[in-house]
Amino acid sequence: MNIHITARHFKASQNLHDFIEASVQSLGTRFDGIVKADITLENGHAANTGNKSAEIILSVYHETLVAKETSEMLEKSVQLCVEKLERQLVKYKDRLRAARHPNEGKKAITDEVLREGTDLAPDVQITL
Repeated sequence: MNIHITARHFKASQNLHDFIEASVQSLGTRFDGIVKADITLENGHAANTGNKSAEIILSVYHETLVAKETSEMLEKSVQLCVEKLERQLVKYKDRLRAARHPNEGKKAITDEVLREGTDLAPDVQITL
């Protein structure tokens, strides 16, 4: 996974870089098809210095997932973004799985209904 970190209007420390890389790398355990991660960090403007925001843009197969959070600390903002992206990755994987196997859950029910002697369709009689 290619990770690119941008800090706007300040210089991010090496500890912050290491924390961000470890957090984003943990997303690889949820889905191994992550191609690129772009992280943008913003320190609060002069008017509201307490707000620090983080935005993570993940590029995966035919999709772009985005999370943006604001809090008092950059580490907390990054962690909240990672949690959002974990949920998005789970949904994305479910959509991929459903597209590959659209009739996966339906076949077992159909086989059960068509079997003779089942209680699912007691009134159905087939005559030729």
